[in-house]
Amino acid sequence: MQCLRRRRCLSWLVAVLVVCATSGCRGAQTGGENELVVGLVNFPGRLDPRFATDAVAQHIDQVVYAGLLRRNRELGLDPDLATAWSVSEDGLTYNFTLRSGVVFHDGRPLTAADVAYTYESLRDPAVASPKAGALEALASVTSLDDHRVAFTLKQPFASFPINCVLGVVPSGTPPQDVIPPPGAGPFKVDSIEDGETVVVRAHDQYFGPRAGVDRIVFRAIPSDTTRVLELEKGSIHFLQNDIPPADARRLATTAGIVVDESEGTDVAYLAFNLDDPALAKAEVRRAIALTVDRAGLIRSLLDGQASPADSLLAPIHWAHAPDLPPLKRDVVAARTLLEQAGLRDPDGDGPLPRLSLALKTSQNPFRQRVAEFLANDLRQIGIDMKIQTYEWGKFFSDVQEGRFQMFSLQWVGVSDPDLFHMVFHSARVPPGGANRGRYRNADVDRLADEARTRSDDATRAAAYQQIQRILAQDLPYIYLWHPRQVVARRDFVTGFKPYPTGDYTALSEVRIAKR
Repeated sequence: MQCLRRRRCLSWLVAVLVVCATSGCRGAQTGGENELVVGLVNFPGRLDPRFATDAVAQHIDQVVYAGLLRRNRELGLDPDLATAWSVSEDGLTYNFTLRSGVVFHDGRPLTAADVAYTYESLRDPAVASPKAGALEALASVTSLDDHRVAFTLKQPFASFPINCVLGVVPSGTPPQDVIPPPGAGPFKVDSIEDGETVVVRAHDQYFGPRAGVDRIVFRAIPSDTTRVLELEKGSIHFLQNDIPPADARRLATTAGIVVDESEGTDVAYLAFNLDDPALAKAEVRRAIALTVDRAGLIRSLLDGQASPADSLLAPIHWAHAPDLPPLKRDVVAARTLLEQAGLRDPDGDGPLPRLSLALKTSQNPFRQRVAEFLANDLRQIGIDMKIQTYEWGKFFSDVQEGRFQMFSLQWVGVSDPDLFHMVFHSARVPPGGANRGRYRNADVDRLADEARTRSDDATRAAAYQQIQRILAQDLPYIYLWHPRQVVARRDFVTGFKPYPTGDYTALSEVRIAKR
């Protein structure tokens, strides 16, 4: 077989041989009658669920690993490894009862000790998991017997159950970089060819219904054009979301291809660094918000496959505020706001700007087109926006460390509203969270803290809706759009029902019809 990751082939040879002996690794040949080939926008990072943070790795993990709970299509949680779960009256103890007879991909039985180990290793400072911060409320996790596990919290945390979708790994598994640890999901990792493919095959001892296909080949194809052509040729069978909008419209009329669209919860946004003297002024942020032509952007760059956003949460979310003030485009009002902020037009209709700003973005061609669209809009109110493009690692590092004035990104898989705490609480400036714009508002902090302690969704929703109203006034973000979930598939691929979060969980339900 080919080495799992070429660049460190020799140093990992022994480990590779062990994995192949237990899971039957083989090359990544494609074309089997009961095989699904999925195109990916890039190759995943680490697949160990304790470290998987990029969207591609997390999507693959959704079919390889099983957690205590799993997300459903209504943005709620269902039992997975657990058969039942409960929370104490004081909100401090969560008890889970596990299924009997669950085995990992290597044949080991899964017990409560494996669950406890997974969470304790994630919290271990020596492991340095990027997901450790999500468990700061956890005081301890205890396996009561083989089929019962208890989580004790330091304080009530209503969003704690969302952390229980984490994939469980066998007790004693050290951090895995090259070779992902065994899981207990419907598919197990068969082979990895660095930068190219991840192949998984059906786990015949899976506790749920057997997967509908024998193998899935995940192929990394960074080029949008090549990815679409491969679908048209039939060398890949399935794409979800990584499809240029114009191509999606064309594919919908192409023989042998079916395109499905549905509502989604992802949100694209423009963020400000509120430590910047100009952008710290609320009038400047609102002027920019009133100038961005979101409807035109969606129409021209997204081919209408999105809806304007007014919050982190999509309108289909149970905690979305229904009464947020509309952000209508008004260039005249925007110029007035800049005047009020002391940014006068230096030469009337001449070329000199009122203000120069920089927007950082990745080298992704679509993201660059979005940046150019925004720059053209802001030019109309006398703001000269310079576009700075970087490879992903440099770009994201700068964002995390606050080296920006503005940047544009997209939150994916938005389901639990505790995201407001991570993104806008003043204590969540990186590296302790995702408040990258350095936003500070005492009322938002208080409401986000209170929402964590409430047990019923109605009370939580009221707190989150008030947060959304405050953010609509302060504008630390300009929400741009909620993209639709777009799936393009060969017509012999059936049974896939998308999740609004873009999860790959439903790949286990796919069937391949006779071709």
